[in-house]
Amino acid sequence: MNEEIQNILIATPVRNRAWVLPYFITSILNLSYPKSNLGLLFIINNSTDDSENLINKMYNTYKNDYRSFDIVNKDYGNIAQDTRVGSRRHIYPVLADIRNLIKDYFLKSTYNYLFAIDSDIIPIKSILNELIGLRAMAAAAVIYNDKGRGIVTNTMEIQTIHPLVIKHINLSKVGNIYKADLSGAVALYKKALFQKGFMYKDSPQGEDLAFAQQLKEAKISWVCKRHLAYHIMVQENLDLYLKEGDKVFAY
Repeated sequence: MNEEIQNILIATPVRNRAWVLPYFITSILNLSYPKSNLGLLFIINNSTDDSENLINKMYNTYKNDYRSFDIVNKDYGNIAQDTRVGSRRHIYPVLADIRNLIKDYFLKSTYNYLFAIDSDIIPIKSILNELIGLRAMAAAAVIYNDKGRGIVTNTMEIQTIHPLVIKHINLSKVGNIYKADLSGAVALYKKALFQKGFMYKDSPQGEDLAFAQQLKEAKISWVCKRHLAYHIMVQENLDLYLKEGDKVFAY
């Protein structure tokens, strides 16, 4: 096997994302990476829409194309449909459990990398090669988390750990590639990172932040790159993607 080709586990939590899942699934199928070196893991949490059927259809059609293809069903109860509106505090224990489930699956597997991506994110075709090329323990694609306003991203700096003070990184002050103390949503991790014992935990400010605090204390940063993925948070984002296609990655 070409030493540059790695075995990568792609892991995605899914809950009630039927409105965007067809586009996400297509983007995963279209990744410019050998499917024989990719594994797919979907964690389906108590979906009440057509999400599970869409994932099962993907499984039945493409399971033999991939190195592995697993679906895990979990039931954490009827948590809020739109977890981005209002307080998210009640879902942090659930998200921490799902992230650790993925982490444990990955550690027991034969995969070299974990590509964790949320089901409302569309990656460019070459994203795996782009993130591997950053040669980082943790590499993230920059996305916007403010429904298209282009201000708030998934990258932050931890200014102090005790007490915890975080700040969003101002993209006007960084280049195309930069370091962050906190990221997530669409990121590539080397197995060696999780072999150090880092894990997700419930926290008043989010399971990603509890994970990032551990990395910060160990002096490990995310290396982040722009223009690799697009976040579809609301219908307006999807409409723009359907209208402009790959042009959205330039934002």
